Amino acid sequence: MCNLIRNSACATRTRAIQDRTLQGRTSEVDANPSFVTEHGDATIPTDSVPSTPSSPADPESGQILDSPQIGQTINLSSTVLEDVIADEVPLPPTNVATAQEQRGEPEPEVEVPLSEPSASPQSEAGDSDWSVWAESEATQEREEETSEDTTNSEEDSAHPAIKDDDGGKRSLRLRPLRSCDEAKEANNRELDEESLREAEDKTTRKRKRVGKSEVRRGRGKANPRRAAAPDMRPELIVVGDAEFTSSPLCTKIVTTVRILTLECMPGPYRTYNMFPIKARVEIVKKFLQRYTWGEGENVERCLDVFERIASEAYYRAMTSVRREYTKKYGKDKEVWKDFPPQWCKNVNHWKGLCLIWSKEKFDQISTTNRNNKKGGILHHVAGSRSSYRHAQKLASEKGSAVGLKEVFDRMHMKESPSEKVYVNEKAQLKMQKFEDLKRTYGEVLTDECLWKLVVDGEDGRGWLFGFENRSRTCRVNQALAAEDATMSDAGRSTAISAENEHEKFTKA
Repeated sequence: MCNLIRNSACATRTRAIQDRTLQGRTSEVDANPSFVTEHGDATIPTDSVPSTPSSPADPESGQILDSPQIGQTINLSSTVLEDVIADEVPLPPTNVATAQEQRGEPEPEVEVPLSEPSASPQSEAGDSDWSVWAESEATQEREEETSEDTTNSEEDSAHPAIKDDDGGKRSLRLRPLRSCDEAKEANNRELDEESLREAEDKTTRKRKRVGKSEVRRGRGKANPRRAAAPDMRPELIVVGDAEFTSSPLCTKIVTTVRILTLECMPGPYRTYNMFPIKARVEIVKKFLQRYTWGEGENVERCLDVFERIASEAYYRAMTSVRREYTKKYGKDKEVWKDFPPQWCKNVNHWKGLCLIWSKEKFDQISTTNRNNKKGGILHHVAGSRSSYRHAQKLASEKGSAVGLKEVFDRMHMKESPSEKVYVNEKAQLKMQKFEDLKRTYGEVLTDECLWKLVVDGEDGRGWLFGFENRSRTCRVNQALAAEDATMSDAGRSTAISAENEHEKFTKA
């Protein structure tokens, strides 16, 4: 009886394989003892196949499915029968009584393994291990696409700045702070809640000294100037295109700008000029909780100077961290991602910067710039201090005012075994020419005018040889300042405004 049930299941399954539209499962099996088996192959005469009304029905639509034609013979190998029976679900019991049941003897139980429906492709005949099937080409292509997507997912799902920046992009501020009313009105405001908590917290952490150590300690982490009430803030005075001085004197102006810019970094931006206007307004608001614009200073001019200082400070910070990490961790930017610097509050922004720095175009530009600096001519020995700061220091050392030649020599002369000499031939020739002109026209023209004649004026960037651009106002910005002064006071002419614009790049 067990063999009859197996053979009936084979017949039902065979009809399903013959007609690919079969989606249901047989509801009734008619036992037929006319199966004949020869040498492991089963021959199923279709004369014994039930008539059309007993054919399997679709459980969803209720329609009768097609069955093989009368007289057609279907041959199946024993291996196929085993695979088909192994996949078949248990069939409902039949109404045919066996000889054992008639004698009252219990029929031995037959275990038919159950299998869950699977969307995977069917195996070949004779395959017993489904885990070793060869994947189709379509499946392999899908897996390759998935692996590529996983590789690029970090960049595709990252900050928009990573997608827009190819490593060589140079961006200008689309909207400067001078055009933003919110930035213009940020001066002389009362302390906000965050700045108020910072001003009240005056506790400082001190190191416990157990004993004198032979190891030299560094100066520690730089701190910005604390927020203060409006009447306690130093007044800022414009010195040049990218420099302030203050009253009373404060030496933390650039440090405060740099720290605030890094702390408020809105995303993985390589330069300050890429910052959105909202982030730059937030930075200048925090800055003006610590300082205030000087009396009589043009607010728009002060905002321009602030943005130039912030741009240079942010650029120097990025350059410094890349140099430090290259020495410490090597050139692999993937290693850098696990060690964000202290000033970075958002780790994802740091990882985005590492992605941008690892791009081919950025690496090419960095290599070119690095090679251009190797073996070049020494241009000055001034360091990061501006000509205005050098003039201040010289004046404090001598106790009197200093002129253009003293400041230039301080910035362009180096020690030699015999005496001080100029760092290069060009600096020496320009100073000799300046001294000749001063002996002839010194009573008529100022030192600044004579120097401009010597060096043929500014270069294309607005820089003046020997005195860079931070502590002086370039020609373009002089015209802009004159225009701003005229618009603010219609009674003043542009000529008078330009005449009153004193040059300060050698004045302490």
